[in-house]
Amino acid sequence: MKNYILPVSLFVLVSLLFPFIYWPEMMNYPYFIHLGWLPYKDWSMVYTPILPYTLKYFYDIFGYRPETLHLFGTIIGALTTLLIFRKSKSLIAVIFFIISYLAFGGNSVWFDIFLTPLIILIYYSPQPAFLFGLCVLTKQTAFYILPPIFMSVFKKPLWFFILIALFFIYLITNNTLFDFLNWGVKFVFLLPKAGDLLLPTLKQSFVVLAFIIPLLLTKNKKAIIFSLFTLLFAFPRFEFFHLIPFLSIFTIACAKKPILYLLPFIAVIPLLIFTYNLGNRFLVRYDLPKNKTIYSLNGPDQIYFLNNIEPAVRPWIDQLPWQMEYTKDSYYSAFIKARPEILVTRPSLYKPEKIWEFVNLNYKVVKTYDDGTQILERN
Repeated sequence: MKNYILPVSLFVLVSLLFPFIYWPEMMNYPYFIHLGWLPYKDWSMVYTPILPYTLKYFYDIFGYRPETLHLFGTIIGALTTLLIFRKSKSLIAVIFFIISYLAFGGNSVWFDIFLTPLIILIYYSPQPAFLFGLCVLTKQTAFYILPPIFMSVFKKPLWFFILIALFFIYLITNNTLFDFLNWGVKFVFLLPKAGDLLLPTLKQSFVVLAFIIPLLLTKNKKAIIFSLFTLLFAFPRFEFFHLIPFLSIFTIACAKKPILYLLPFIAVIPLLIFTYNLGNRFLVRYDLPKNKTIYSLNGPDQIYFLNNIEPAVRPWIDQLPWQMEYTKDSYYSAFIKARPEILVTRPSLYKPEKIWEFVNLNYKVVKTYDDGTQILERN
């Protein structure tokens, strides 16, 4: 047990000192559940629900404030580091993992980051059906890793089917089955278009290649195949934090030959510096009128959690162009019906035409912040 204190302490220390990414979804989704809202029906959640519900109960215990999210992220990262050390038995592997984890934006909470300890356990488990079920109910694109574990899962699939059955019972009981099929299946798997894709840039591709080359040199077929399937988590919209599960298996696979860390280490150092210089993200606060209905239109979504206010428009649509476009008619109807008293907005390349025609006719700017964010009040 004493052997585990150093790697875990090392991660906790750097997590507290390194900037943290406070993704608005990881604040708002649990907060909406706390308000009594239902995923898929009352807001456009495109993920399966284990993480938002886990965070909701965590916030209930430790308080609805940003520090609670940082604490949760530190615990997940420390647990992942503990598993890395236990499986690799290498402090060098741990140090490499922590540096790469931070460089990839892992000092945060996101679905792929929450999945990572489960992914490590699945990699080693002879009977991963239950763990795989938990992964699918955390993020449905976890199905991407099914091919390399297919035989192991379906030798004894009972727990997988029990978990899926419980999820559908939850959906049916809350009358949200068709809402989930709309957002969690149709939107995620059936409707991605070329415009929705975010492919890696040339520099990002070189970073990924710097990991793939030494991975192939391990000649560990199981690790190579499994890791390459975890790379699919980065699609359809590439971001490095989606690669944290890949990073964990890579780190363990290369632990016996630390020289294999050299090329990816060189590749992530510029990324580490860039991530550090971004600082804490999504924690900007705005002074908002009290006792008025408030809605963020193309604006900072974190205002709901940080200001302890409920969105004026329900169902709430995540302010992402592809989501607003997907549901534009019903979104317009909900917005017009709600007629928020206060809007928080900022410059955006995408502005739903009907909504902004209404806004331009019925709202006036009352305050503008240095970052371009504007407060609009209804006439």
